[in-house]
Amino acid sequence: MANASHVWNLITEHKAIIYICGAGYMSKDVRRAFELMAQSFGGYACDDQASEYIHKLAEQGQYNKDVLG
Repeated sequence: MANASHVWNLITEHKAIIYICGAGYMSKDVRRAFELMAQSFGGYACDDQASEYIHKLAEQGQYNKDVLG
């Protein structure tokens, strides 16, 4: 999470599109990292709010997964 602040800026200010690809088991940990960024930099106070924000990104096509397993 060394570059979390920069990544968060890309997502929120530049509408970066996120692609999570690879083994299915790691996708939960990656999503959790994005939820933690939402809490740390986006002002989302709890896990539920951060999870909802990531869900919203997915609905908008900004957070995408292509995982196996």
